[in-house]
Amino acid sequence: MLLKHFYCTRCAISFRSFSARLKHIYDSPYHHICYICFPQQDFAKMVELDEHLGTEHNYCISCDIQFETAQKLAQHDKEEHNMCVTCRQFCGSRSSLSNHMTTHI
Repeated sequence: MLLKHFYCTRCAISFRSFSARLKHIYDSPYHHICYICFPQQDFAKMVELDEHLGTEHNYCISCDIQFETAQKLAQHDKEEHNMCVTCRQFCGSRSSLSNHMTTHI
């Protein structure tokens, strides 16, 4: 009898069932899933998923909010997270953002 195996290429592990492989993906620290995408995308690193969520879905991870447009996310980041709109660097406070802005003059 031939058994089907379901393989995870990232982790180099074989599973006896599709559901076992899927459980591995959802439970593994080496898989970071975008639940907004269909089909769902799997990223190797959390920083890659975070970047994807921001650029593709206008999503603020810190506040758990999705915005309609990239411009609305950028405005939120500026107001709530002291982001420089010129270089997208985040500053610790409004005063440090003000000081940082002088580097762009």
